[in-house]
Amino acid sequence: MADMTHDQVPVRVAGWALITAAVCYTAWVLGPWLNPGIDERAGYVSAYSASDQPHRSFFAAMDSTAGVLIVLAVLLVVLSRPGRWTWPVVTGFLGLAVLGAGTVADMVFSLDCTPYEDTTCALLERAGNVSMSHDLHTVTSSVAVTGGVAGMIGLSLGWRLGWGWVLATVEVVAVVGSLAAMLYGDWMGVAQRVQVGTASVFLAALGFTLLRTRTTTEPSTVLHVVEEGSGTPEVVFSSGLGEAWFDWDPVVALLDCRTIRFDRPGLGLSEPEAGPVTLEAEAARLAALTAGRPVVVAHSQGGFYAEAFARLHPDRIGGLVLVDPSCEPDISPRATWHGGLLKPVPALTLVLAAALAPLAGPALRNLGFKAQTTTKAVPGTRRQIRQVYGSGRTIAATAKEFLAYRDVAAELLSLRKSHPMPDIPVVVLTALGDADDKWRVAHADLAAELNGRQIVFPDGRHMLHVDQPEAVVAAIREVST
Repeated sequence: MADMTHDQVPVRVAGWALITAAVCYTAWVLGPWLNPGIDERAGYVSAYSASDQPHRSFFAAMDSTAGVLIVLAVLLVVLSRPGRWTWPVVTGFLGLAVLGAGTVADMVFSLDCTPYEDTTCALLERAGNVSMSHDLHTVTSSVAVTGGVAGMIGLSLGWRLGWGWVLATVEVVAVVGSLAAMLYGDWMGVAQRVQVGTASVFLAALGFTLLRTRTTTEPSTVLHVVEEGSGTPEVVFSSGLGEAWFDWDPVVALLDCRTIRFDRPGLGLSEPEAGPVTLEAEAARLAALTAGRPVVVAHSQGGFYAEAFARLHPDRIGGLVLVDPSCEPDISPRATWHGGLLKPVPALTLVLAAALAPLAGPALRNLGFKAQTTTKAVPGTRRQIRQVYGSGRTIAATAKEFLAYRDVAAELLSLRKSHPMPDIPVVVLTALGDADDKWRVAHADLAAELNGRQIVFPDGRHMLHVDQPEAVVAAIREVST
């Protein structure tokens, strides 16, 4: 298995959770002693938890615990290393989450009775005289099985688990055997027990694999940087929330100087990064892009990071252009407990977006972009948009930055008290086409705070650099002379 960067404690907890889930998932082996009335050869494993069976509560509790622990393990692994996943790994853990949820649902929608042991039950089932729970059990079982197979194949492929491929093959054969046994009318129990047993072995083996995984402390995030042109001034671009390097195409096309565009972690083509979003980290990221004193051009939330760069590295910036920047003159950070509750959201977003982003991500991005422009122009080629916004990691990184907005804004207010603004030219471009006059006043106060000049565009919208790139270029030239 390839090395994985992760926080050690959550992954170890996830490992033990999977091992415990595997033990709980094999509670059916006690069936012959606790409930000898079930036909081991033909009866369902879930028959032990049917409503009319003795010791039903024990078997239902064990399976439910297994399902909850599987889902918990997935969440812990996602939280600890969102940046190290390929598509097969995302699919694999999404499959395991489905397996866990399906297993819990199996217990919620349990069988009324055991059709392979009880002739009356079989007749009621054929006549449709069973409860909705009994009918839904087939659906939830199928969902769990599908998730288990997807999880085993995805993780075996993504993490190159040789033993995983062996177990995945056995699992697929067992599933096919179960379907054949259902048609044949016999041996269903044997095939299903091989299937559930194989899944249990996989969970335990995966748990031990997580426990043995080496912890890497070296930073691994690789930023996507695009450097073009030559000459002065040198211009560095800081994008807004969820934006990519190509959103600056209209501006760069009008410049005849050296330009540097980059994607923050998880956005565009940059790898995601563990840890919180902070002003200090983003300012350091800007400082690492060049050894010169560039003009920094920032849009929306990127304005927070650009101002922090100017205050924390006053000798490393030559001028600042803020394009309809985010502006929060009076804001406080979230309470610690509130931030703790929100911490899992980006990871959950990653898991959900893994399935949805390829289908809807590019279209939703284009719709959102057009709503914030007057020209309805959408920068980027179809291939670029599909590559970036068809990825779940882009959506997860956007969610992460969005949730950090309040804390970062409050951090900037605090930074202003301790770090004065350097004596550099500053221009604030204000778009009022999709805002009210309060936005103009807030930007006027911001320009005064930065000892800069405000330019108002009454009909301009938030994506001003797309609608009126020539205005951004004019501002760049103003602060560089």
